[in-house]
Amino acid sequence: MPTQPWDIHEHDFPRTAPRREQLAFLVEYAVLAPSTYNTQPWRFVLEEDAVQLYADPDRMLPGLDPDGRELWMSCGAALFHLRIAAHHYGYAPVIRTWPDGGEDNHIATIRLGPACEPTLRQEHLFSAIQKRRTVRDDFDDRPVSGSEVERLIRAADREGADLVAASRSDRPYLAEWSVEAGRVLATDPAVRKEWAAWGAVDPDRNDGVPRTSRHLGVLRTHTAPFLVRLPGGFTRVAAESSERIEAAPCIVVLATRQDDRPAWLDAGQALDRVLLQATAFGLAASFINHPLKVDWIRDQVAERLCPGRFPQAILRIGVPADRSDATPRRPAGSVTETVDTADDPLYP
Repeated sequence: MPTQPWDIHEHDFPRTAPRREQLAFLVEYAVLAPSTYNTQPWRFVLEEDAVQLYADPDRMLPGLDPDGRELWMSCGAALFHLRIAAHHYGYAPVIRTWPDGGEDNHIATIRLGPACEPTLRQEHLFSAIQKRRTVRDDFDDRPVSGSEVERLIRAADREGADLVAASRSDRPYLAEWSVEAGRVLATDPAVRKEWAAWGAVDPDRNDGVPRTSRHLGVLRTHTAPFLVRLPGGFTRVAAESSERIEAAPCIVVLATRQDDRPAWLDAGQALDRVLLQATAFGLAASFINHPLKVDWIRDQVAERLCPGRFPQAILRIGVPADRSDATPRRPAGSVTETVDTADDPLYP
């Protein structure tokens, strides 16, 4: 197993080992998925021939994500990473979502099905897993082509979601909503506390967004955890986001037809497919999701950009000016539990 989560060597896959060892190796890819504020809100339980995916409620953000929408999307991204890794190693994954009826945190049961050859598309997505980065700085001047946007739209559609490209006339509205959402969120002490806890963390941590990230602007200092507790700190970050909305080569909104846990899980898988497809094109993305954290602003986004649907994520997309460092991850072993089900009558 890799010494660092991002340092996976694909030739180390234990092809002749028992299923449990193979699934454990695939979890190494799942934990590289993007998540809200890099909270990594997932747990995996390894059984003899299956891996169970659970949401970790202890990593939910009640202020920034009170309904758990982004938590479930994060877990959906991890599930999609695992799916693509399974295909790469020659197995069709057999996935049962919501095995307990969707009322708790048990998201999916994943088994390795029959052997199969990965498609060229699946191989492109797999090759993007370790290259994908969230770019929190400005993009290069090169535009995103219409054909690239169309391919990203089709990628979202394959997972049951809609991807809508914002027009130039939409940009001022999105920029205004970004600033207003920052003002609203900054009035909530719980939000400011969570932003300080997860949005400007010590670089030695293996979760959260390091305060050395460029998008923190004036908050990239040792005082960042204290500054973001103040209303002005969060508002400044929102203002910087509005400037980047205007300058971004491409802005897209990911939306779904429903707005419940299954839809959020699907949205997370769709988002991950879009991000990996963008990476395969040499593009990168960053999130501008705080306007969606204020209900009336989220309604405005829906009315203007995706009527009749529910916006789940807003992305800036472009060619990265510089290669960003990988955001830290918790080792797969720290989020994985192994159980023996061989003699359990509930597991025939």
